[in-house]
Order: sequence, then structure tokens, then C-alpha cells
Amino acid sequence: MKSLIVATLFALFAIFPVQAEEKVEVLNKEQIIALLSGKTLVGETQLQRFADLKDKTFYVYLHQDGSLKILNFLGKTDTGKWEVNEDGTYCNQYDHTRVGKQACYRVEKAKDHYRLYDTRRQSVSTLFKTEDGNFKGL
Repeated sequence: MKSLIVATLFALFAIFPVQAEEKVEVLNKEQIIALLSGKTLVGETQLQRFADLKDKTFYVYLHQDGSLKILNFLGKTDTGKWEVNEDGTYCNQYDHTRVGKQACYRVEKAKDHYRLYDTRRQSVSTLFKTEDGNFKGL
């Protein structure tokens, strides 16, 4: 009986692996602006609806004037705006993506990358790094 319980636990861990929660630092307004303004966000979506895609990388150039342009992982572009609220919440709104609805995130610094934590869905939606300038010409 004991061996059956142990075998069942091993099978469950194989199907649902236990992952240690990453230690993160939540960034404030000034840190987020310094991280994003005038830079290209190189992101990988973590949204479940795109889990089957081989390449989930997208690029967003965040202009210093609060405008942005995205090149998504399907090769499509969109424009919009971004801002950081006093409470340190980063928000963006695209002209067409998400039917023009605004989304807001907590920006978290992990060991070797950053994360956008969707405050509405209560989950990490994007893992990203930033690159200086607009190397994708967005």
C-alpha cells in the first residue's frame, strides 16, 4: 500500500511539477519609468491562450512622450499609449489590441528578468527584458 501511495505521488508531481516561487522586487514609479522610457521591451507572453505557439516573443518601443508601438509575435503592429500611476502601476492601452481596453500591471524584478503581473487576472502575463533605444524601428 505504501509503495502505491509513493508511486501515485511521483505520478502527480510528474504531471503537475512543483515550482519554487521566484523572489521578486516590486518596482516603484521612478524605477519603472527609468526601466521603460525610451527603450524596447522584449517580452514573452505567459498567457495560456498562446501556450501552443512556438515563438511568443514580442517587442514594444515605449516612447518618452507616453506613446508606444508593438510588434507582436504574429508579426502585426499596433500603436497606443503607456503611463505609470503614482502607486507604481504600469498601464498600457493599444488602439486595436485587447479591443482598445487598458490593462495595468505591477512591474516585478526577478533574478535575471522582469515580470508584468496582471493585477486584474492575478497572474504573471509577461516575462521581459529591456534594450536601449528602438532597435526594431517601431
